[in-house]
Amino acid sequence: MLASLRARQWWHFCVLPLAGLPRTVAAIAPGRLLVAVLACAGCLGFAYGINAVAERRSDRSAVKNPLVAAPQLAASASAAALIAALVAASAGLYLGGPAPAAVGLSLVCGLLYSVGLRGKRIPGLGLALNVGIFVPLAVLLLDRAAPPPSFGHELAVFALLLAQNQLIHEHADLDEDRRAGVRTTARLLGERGTQVAVGGLGLLLALAALRLAPGPGQLRVALLLAAGASWIGVVGLARDPAAARRNHRVLALVGGALLWLVAWA
Repeated sequence: MLASLRARQWWHFCVLPLAGLPRTVAAIAPGRLLVAVLACAGCLGFAYGINAVAERRSDRSAVKNPLVAAPQLAASASAAALIAALVAASAGLYLGGPAPAAVGLSLVCGLLYSVGLRGKRIPGLGLALNVGIFVPLAVLLLDRAAPPPSFGHELAVFALLLAQNQLIHEHADLDEDRRAGVRTTARLLGERGTQVAVGGLGLLLALAALRLAPGPGQLRVALLLAAGASWIGVVGLARDPAAARRNHRVLALVGGALLWLVAWA
């Protein structure tokens, strides 16, 4: 059941391997890029698919999780998630370099987030595992001998924005998680504590930019991102957490793309 992989919620992350490429058109090999995108899709389809199966009885929205309306399809959805993982693993092996380890880390974090350790239920660990699902996908095409000068900065900005968005996400899902007995990081911190944590991550983002940005263009973009994302998170949590999550995601997507494009200038 492909709908359970929830591609609409993650397809935009499939551009992450571009972060590891040198900023020259000649470095973009369409075939390898396509395989890297396939690896991303497999990793994220697995993580979201397994999560859909694990939370089919606690989620409330069939739009968010198709298995809410069809929990009897859990076996088929589990098979689809497993196929996605096999596709990701095969693509990672084909790419070589750091890709097999990156794919493996993403798949393990996706599994432990929802089943096994069920890391989502453990404050702090769920946040770390969520970052571990996504961040390794940025290194799939990385040449460790010659990384782009902007790579470390872009990776740090992405990881911190991702952690911010996950905290906002957890706060938006407080009712569902409370009903399911899930004690996420946001549940532990409460609204005020989550606002402080989101603001603190924004401060770390600004400090990382000041330390790692390779040029004034990326520095300006990153500082604007830190200010805007933190404002959305801190103020939005008190007004409308679901809208804050959507707005934060859009800002991070647009800002991240701009950050990458500035590195070409």
